[in-house]
Amino acid sequence: MGLQRIIVPLGIALVIVAGCGAPYEPEDPSKPVVNVAHARSAAEFQRLVLQAQTPVFVDFTAVWCGPCQKMAPMLNALAPQYEGKVAIVKVDVDVVPQAAAQFGVENLPSFLVFRGGKVVKRSVGSMSQSRLRGMLDDAAGGK
Repeated sequence: MGLQRIIVPLGIALVIVAGCGAPYEPEDPSKPVVNVAHARSAAEFQRLVLQAQTPVFVDFTAVWCGPCQKMAPMLNALAPQYEGKVAIVKVDVDVVPQAAAQFGVENLPSFLVFRGGKVVKRSVGSMSQSRLRGMLDDAAGGK
């Protein structure tokens, strides 16, 4: 009876703790999403972001970054709505650290809007879907 008093509450505690940090699957860049590109090199970043003719919304992210991985499904869901208005590019800072360094990205996630190769807006940290949509709307409208 004494051992059961310890094991049952311990089991319940483990279930509660395990549920707190809901597991997430890291985003798989090999699964295409409409209007989302992945810059996998400095040359690709140059082409996709700095030489783009349309505004570009850049998501600086990392596989190990929990908040980044939680933002990914939101951004992926919104991306198709902005096709032709705003290009969306994801940059893994571990794969293309030069881009992160060049634009002073020190915290993740970081979101930068580029127009004509220049940063016109920046946001750091997780955000609500409505705030993310607002940032994309601003990028599309040229604000």
